[in-house]
Amino acid sequence: MSLKQLIDDITKETGYELNNGEVSYHCPVCHHAKRKLQVNLVTHKWGCWVCGESHGTRGGSLKTLFGVYKANEGYYQKLQEFGYSPHKKVIVSDDLKHRRIQLPSEFKSLIVHNKSLEYKHAVAYLRRRNISKQDIIKYNIGFCVEGEYKDRLIFPSYDHNGSLNYFTSRVWVDASYSSYKKPPFSSHDVIGYEFFVNWDFPVVLCEGVFDAIAIKRNAIPLFGKVIGPCVKEKILTHKPDVYLVYDNDAFHTLIRSCEQLLTYGVRIFPVRLTEKDPAEMGYKNIHALLNNTQQLTFSELIKMKLSI
Repeated sequence: MSLKQLIDDITKETGYELNNGEVSYHCPVCHHAKRKLQVNLVTHKWGCWVCGESHGTRGGSLKTLFGVYKANEGYYQKLQEFGYSPHKKVIVSDDLKHRRIQLPSEFKSLIVHNKSLEYKHAVAYLRRRNISKQDIIKYNIGFCVEGEYKDRLIFPSYDHNGSLNYFTSRVWVDASYSSYKKPPFSSHDVIGYEFFVNWDFPVVLCEGVFDAIAIKRNAIPLFGKVIGPCVKEKILTHKPDVYLVYDNDAFHTLIRSCEQLLTYGVRIFPVRLTEKDPAEMGYKNIHALLNNTQQLTFSELIKMKLSI
């Protein structure tokens, strides 16, 4: 029996062979419709591209993979033929399959008005960032006055079904600790503000939630600068026009993203900001800039690269 046949037996499906000795399977944890779990038959490293970081479905040993599938002792004995010691099998907790992101237990929605000083400070901070009452309602922005996210605004993100898929936070007071704090889940595995995205129209990729709220229409916060696999998959499936709005200090990342998407035949519109970020520019100014941005060609991309 080959190693692939052994893994096929464990997963109860015939793995799809890729390049470099890798085989793909359906993930038993996130149950993604496509084969997102890959196993390297040479290095024995494995992982799910969707829930590898958020649910721990990745590892450097086939024993941990077998643990996820709850393989019986006989399969571990067969692993000895491929260089594994005959130690006891790995048991993976059922908690792995039930771990889901949740808002902090101390979360209070700013939609519900209260007279506390913390509420007033939080709302005043948002007003200074040009975020309106309507924005608070639309995005269900909240805050925490105690716990792990004390003195932080909470910005939830919801998927196309309206279920929470991520959140990020920002302090509204001067503090010695970091302004930003994220939950222990990978932001690359989600589509920010997906609930509001219509893939039949142009989409705008930006760095953070303040940028997305300022842009308002079909804006997707990347929670960073990298286009994650979930966002990329949607773009390649629907092929919308893509506007890239990165801060001025992310020019190198902008070029890499443009080059990557152009290779897949996507129409790209890189937006060169006149201010530091869209949130500072405001809705009218940023949309005037979007409307005047020209489609990127390969020759223009080369010019951008040469200007570095």
